[in-house]
Amino acid sequence: WIALNGAGLVRLQPSSGRFDLLKPAEHGAGFVGVRPVQDESGRVWVGSLHGLIYVDGDRLRAQAQLLERQAYQDALTGLPNRRAFEERIGEELRNLHAGQGALSLAMMDIDHFKRINDRRSHAIGDEVLRRFAQVVGRACRSDDFLARIGGEEFVLLLPRLEQDEALAACERVRAAVEHSDLGQVAQ
Repeated sequence: WIALNGAGLVRLQPSSGRFDLLKPAEHGAGFVGVRPVQDESGRVWVGSLHGLIYVDGDRLRAQAQLLERQAYQDALTGLPNRRAFEERIGEELRNLHAGQGALSLAMMDIDHFKRINDRRSHAIGDEVLRRFAQVVGRACRSDDFLARIGGEEFVLLLPRLEQDEALAACERVRAAVEHSDLGQVAQ
């Protein structure tokens, strides 16, 4: 059954593929629920004010995946965003409290970023952010978690590294930034 506001109920007869319109009075005026109906070919139909709407399940799943990605990914850099970081740090802290190794966290920002935006342009600033994310990402291990948490601020989680190893990883990231072309992009 599919409820249509004001128009009544639609009944799908799978054997014939026919749809019958039933008046609300026939099934009680208080019935307002909407339930999708799947026909024999597997297509899903939902009622609306304008009649029946075909719901493309593949397209719906793709849109849901896109929304999920947008909720957890920074649109400019493609890195995980603050929401993704907050979830991941929670997981890593639970692992740490369960005795599953060490955890280090490095906070990073881009020096004089406001000056880049003000003097060069926001488009150049955006390019600096994208390149910074790429340079740092290439310097990370596959287990590391790099996220943009706002503006020119980034965070790097280094799971299962003791202090000396984490310091070496941070130095590797710093050196990668120093030897990159970021200075030229920002000039």
